Amino acid sequence: MRPTLRPTLRRLAAAAFALPLAGALLGTAPAGAATQEIPAFDFRDCPPLPAGADPFAWQCNQIIVTSGTMKLGKVEQPVTKPMSITYTTGYDPGVPGVEFIFGRLRAEPMPVPGGLIGTPGSDPIDLLKVSALPKYAGHLSFPDGGLNARLDMKVQMLNRNLPQTCHIGSDTDPIKLNLTPVGDIEIPSEDPIVLKATMQDTAFAVPGASGCGLLNGVVNRRAGIPSPSGGNSATLTQYVSFKNYGEF
Repeated sequence: MRPTLRPTLRRLAAAAFALPLAGALLGTAPAGAATQEIPAFDFRDCPPLPAGADPFAWQCNQIIVTSGTMKLGKVEQPVTKPMSITYTTGYDPGVPGVEFIFGRLRAEPMPVPGGLIGTPGSDPIDLLKVSALPKYAGHLSFPDGGLNARLDMKVQMLNRNLPQTCHIGSDTDPIKLNLTPVGDIEIPSEDPIVLKATMQDTAFAVPGASGCGLLNGVVNRRAGIPSPSGGNSATLTQYVSFKNYGEF
C-alpha cells in the first residue's frame, strides 16, 4: 500500500511555517471561513522530486503572506502585495527524518513610503519613487521541528537611479528572520486544509546596502542601516496549505 501523507500534526507543523502543534486540527473549529478571503494556492513553484521518489510520500507546501509590516531600520514597509514561499517535504525510506527541498520565494515590488528621501508625499515623483522587492537569500529551515522558521532574505531596492544589483542584505550577509507564531492559529478552511497565523520576529539585525555603487551611503542613510537587533521587526499574516504529489 502506498503511504499517504495525511495532515498529521507534525507534518502540518513543517508545512505551516512554524505553527504550534497542539490540537491544531483535532480541537479547533474553522474560524469564520465565510468572512475571510482565503488566497488562491496554485502550487506552481513546487520543486521536482528526487529521482525514484514515491510521489505519495511527498507533499508540496505553499505559504502566502497576505499582509503585515516589516520595519528595517527607519523604514516601515507594509506588505501591500502577496508573497509566496513554496517548498517540499517528504520521506525517503533510506534517509532518516523529513527531507526538505526549497522551491521558490515569489514576490512583487512594493512601494516604499516616503520614497528615496523619506518625505511623505514624495512617492508620486518618478525620480524619488522607490519599490522594495523581497528575495530569497539561500536558507529556509525549521530547526526545532516546527516551532519556528528561519528565513534568510534580502530586499532589492528599485529606483531609476539605482542599479539592479542594489539590495539591503545579500546572499553572504542576509537579513536573518527567526519567525515564531503569535496569537491564535485559525483554520479558515478544512477542505482543502488551510491554516492562518501571524508570525513575528523582533530580534533580527539588518545589514547595510550593497551593490548600489556610489549610492550605498544614500540608501544606508535613508533606511537607517545597518541596524542592530532590537531596532527592527517583522509581523506577517500568512495562510498555509499543501498538496500531495500523488494528486498532481
